[in-house]
Amino acid sequence: MIFWLLKKFLPNSDSNKPHPTRSLRSLIVVFLFITVFLLLFSILGSSGTASSYSSVYAVKFSLTSSSNETISVQSGYYGLCATGNSTILCTSVKNTTALDIYRSVKTSSGAKVDLVSLAELVSEKIIHPTLIISSLVFVVMAFLAGCARMIVDDPESWYASILNSATLWSCILATVMWGMGISWSHVSANTLALVLYNSTSEAISATLGKKMDAMGWTAFAFLLQSTAAIVICVALDARHAAANADQKSGLEEGVYALPTVGHIYAGDNSETKYRT
Repeated sequence: MIFWLLKKFLPNSDSNKPHPTRSLRSLIVVFLFITVFLLLFSILGSSGTASSYSSVYAVKFSLTSSSNETISVQSGYYGLCATGNSTILCTSVKNTTALDIYRSVKTSSGAKVDLVSLAELVSEKIIHPTLIISSLVFVVMAFLAGCARMIVDDPESWYASILNSATLWSCILATVMWGMGISWSHVSANTLALVLYNSTSEAISATLGKKMDAMGWTAFAFLLQSTAAIVICVALDARHAAANADQKSGLEEGVYALPTVGHIYAGDNSETKYRT
């Protein structure tokens, strides 16, 4: 996608026509709008019993097939969901009283484990929502600045320059922060799954949430493309402003460099002579 944008919108060296950045800015706004929804759905994962929420989680803990009970607890950024006997219960990370019945389950060896505490640990200590919330704030700022920039017709005005800078830096910060956030969540969840499975004699398994992981990486890809597109827009605006400045200076030089009109006078021998 990034290479397509470069090929589509970068100016040709032999072209002096102004390049339309409005369509590219519209694409940026669409990308950022999609990113906002992807991050919001990730944040709301495991916050309700509806399938659209309960199916979105970071990590799911469950007893292996050799255990006596079929219980699983999954953790999101702000919610926990527990499934047992075809029943789903979801609650906030701050108040897990409704999940107390799942705090003591038996493994195949007869040992009791607390899956709810494991899920709480993941939500509060491992996939803490600070990075995703900060990224969402910067994405919203970039989206609003991008929408405002589309309204501005004069690319050389001071407010257009401010909106360009606000969109660019907000998108860069969101990309960096969410890149760290999704990488941290992905690596830590996979590491936790491996360590937990080996340390509990294969009694407990941890599964990475595929939907949340896919939405996170998709949002990161949209942020990368938005940042590249914004850089292209800023470069096109700068080139357009430089071309206008050169054209204006050329016109001014043409006005002040008009040829001197010759004066005709008659000499002593009555021959016509010209003075320039």
